[in-house]
Amino acid sequence: MIDITEQLKSFESQIINYRSYNLAYMTVMRSIQATQMRGIPSCVVLVGPSGCGKSTLANQIISTYPPESSEEDNGGVRNRRPTMYCGLPTKATIKSFAKALLESLKFEAYSGDAFELTQRAIRQILLQNVEVAFLDEFQMLADKKAEQARIDVINCVARLVDRTRIPFVILGTPDIESFFYEKDILRRRFPFFARLTPLQLDLTEPASDLQLVLRGLDKKMYEIGHLKTGVHLHEPEITLPLFFASGGIMEDLRLHLSNAFSFSLYRGDGTLRCEDFSNAFEITRHDHCMLAEGNPFEVDRNRLLEMANSEP
Repeated sequence: MIDITEQLKSFESQIINYRSYNLAYMTVMRSIQATQMRGIPSCVVLVGPSGCGKSTLANQIISTYPPESSEEDNGGVRNRRPTMYCGLPTKATIKSFAKALLESLKFEAYSGDAFELTQRAIRQILLQNVEVAFLDEFQMLADKKAEQARIDVINCVARLVDRTRIPFVILGTPDIESFFYEKDILRRRFPFFARLTPLQLDLTEPASDLQLVLRGLDKKMYEIGHLKTGVHLHEPEITLPLFFASGGIMEDLRLHLSNAFSFSLYRGDGTLRCEDFSNAFEITRHDHCMLAEGNPFEVDRNRLLEMANSEP
């Protein structure tokens, strides 16, 4: 069997910038820069449905910083960690949140109460010279039954910001909007806000976000796969069913393209065919597919257009 691993890795690592993604990226970067220039934490909240690119954006920013390193001084070995990324635990409490912070800092000292663990996390953030912190999955606090935990974690975040004086980037689904800015404690500490949304269908405008993404990925697919002929992602016969298959969710779209690309590479004839996309649809789940049933790559295009035009 042909080894296509490196070609798939190369394709999947491609990031195509488009307007709404660029705006969110620049908002987060502006938050970091404002904190550095003013000396006052000016943090940011980034929201978007799952799969719309929040983690990709965070990882892209993290990649601009030096990697973790270690240095030895009179006090022993000290880690230097320019960035940290921590996911909020399911059914979070202030203690489980503090433990997750310590775990992301690779400081395995979990004994003590919530206050002691939080103080330990603050100390490690300062000792490890963290410059920016990403806190993900904050929609875990949206459960109305977790009101006290939500208050505790929000108070803890405010304390982290005040004590460390570094920019924090909060990531979550739009659910966090209902509570994150509810109280004044976080409003002034998080003056920046950014949003990522699903891509919207546009079959003709080359400057639309969907067309920019598809044209960029199409170019990379043909270059990396040394493809000679075939269909193109920005052509309506592919764009329309691809949009219906993914619902405009970037993560789903990228997975579908990667699978279609793999069918083309395994065939090894330097072509990209409609059947590659149809086969790709058959081998994965499609939680955001806009069709109740059936494969959108096997549905009449006029029917898909009618459905698209009837969408509110």
